[in-house]
Amino acid sequence: MIRDAHGHPLSGATAEAASAYDEGARCFVLVHGDALGGFDAAIQASSGCVMAHLAKGWALLLANDPGMLAIAKGLVEKVRPLARNEREQAHFLALSQAVEGGRAAAAAVLDRHLMSAPLDLIAHQAAMM
Repeated sequence: MIRDAHGHPLSGATAEAASAYDEGARCFVLVHGDALGGFDAAIQASSGCVMAHLAKGWALLLANDPGMLAIAKGLVEKVRPLARNEREQAHFLALSQAVEGGRAAAAAVLDRHLMSAPLDLIAHQAAMM
């Protein structure tokens, strides 16, 4: 199983997708650079890379732009049929709630997730919505 820079498994990822995902995640967490470009590169390298879709969804949602919200909703639907591990499932549930306006519920899902995955920096960033 391919893992990200923090040791989390990445369902559907190739080594190239994982590297691009890590770059996007670094930019997202630092709020500097091209996070969307990294996530897009990961998706292009492996369209089944679940966390690349979800992380891109978080980045778009947190922009607080109605047009980007619509794209984030589309990413949730792209991930819906994909097999997800426990981490990805937590992100999927939280993002699904957040794109429908349930930000408090989404933050609660992420808070519970972070108890078992404290190095999930995407979850930390997303939970601060």
